[in-house]
Amino acid sequence: MKEIDQVAQTGPDATRLPFYHCPRPTAQGHLRHRDAPQNAQTARCGSQTPLPITEFVAEPMEHTKIAQLIDREAIRDCLYRYCRGIDRADEAALRSAYWPDAHDNHGAYCGPAEGFIEFALGVFKAGPRNIHQITNILIEFISSSEAAVESYFTALQRAPDQDGDVRQTLLCGRYCDLFHKREGGWRIAERTVVYDWIEEQLPPAGVEEERFGPRRPIGAPHPDDPVYRFGKRRIPSRHDSSEASNDTAASAEETEGPDNFAMLQRSRRKTVP
Repeated sequence: MKEIDQVAQTGPDATRLPFYHCPRPTAQGHLRHRDAPQNAQTARCGSQTPLPITEFVAEPMEHTKIAQLIDREAIRDCLYRYCRGIDRADEAALRSAYWPDAHDNHGAYCGPAEGFIEFALGVFKAGPRNIHQITNILIEFISSSEAAVESYFTALQRAPDQDGDVRQTLLCGRYCDLFHKREGGWRIAERTVVYDWIEEQLPPAGVEEERFGPRRPIGAPHPDDPVYRFGKRRIPSRHDSSEASNDTAASAEETEGPDNFAMLQRSRRKTVP
C-alpha cells in the first residue's frame, strides 16, 4: 500500500493530507476494500472523511501454480539423475531416481526396479561407453502426488558383445513414467521404455585414447569422472564468487601440474566438442 501526499486545497495555507492508493494488480486475484485507519485523513474535494483502503488478495490458484512449477523442476531433476546414474555407473544417483517398490520395463529386462539397477550396474561398470540425453519432457499431473511423464531420449552405447567384438548402437525412444510424490520428493514408480529408433553403427578403429588426442580428461565411471571432483556433484555456477572460481582453477592446476594445465586450456580453446 502506498501513501501519497496530496494537496487538499490551494493557496499559501494549503495542507498536505495522506492519500491511500493501491497499485494495479500484477497477478491473478481480487481487490478487497477495508476501512482506513482511524487517524487517516483522505483528501477528496476538501473532505476530511477517510476513504476505504483497497488491497490486493492473491487467489489460492496462484499458490497451486507455483507448487506445480516446483514439482515440475523436481521431476526433471530426477530424470537427469537417472542419466548420470546410467552413464557414470553411479549407484547412488541411479537408486535416487526410483522408489524402492518401483517397476521397470526396459524390454531386455522387465521386473522390479531393484533388479534393473543391479543388471545395469553389472553391465555399465565393466567399461562400456554410454551417453544418454533427455529432451521433450511432457509432464501431466494426475493429482498433487501423481504425474504421467513422457520423455524423449537419445542413447549412444558402445560395448563388446558376447564374442568380444565391439558394437556401437544408436537408440532413440521415450521413457513413459508414472511419478509418485512421497514425503515431499518425486521419483519413478513405474517405467516403460518405448523404442522408436535403432541403428547399428560401425565403431571407429584404433584405441580410444589415441582418437581423443589432447582432448582430456575423458569421461569415466563413478567415482573417477572429473565431475565428482567438485564435492557432492556440485559444479560452480556463474553466481559463485570470483574467489571461489580462482580456488577451483588453482586446485585444478595443482592436480594436473602447471604445464599440463596450461596445455589443457590451450587444447580446449582450439577444439570444438
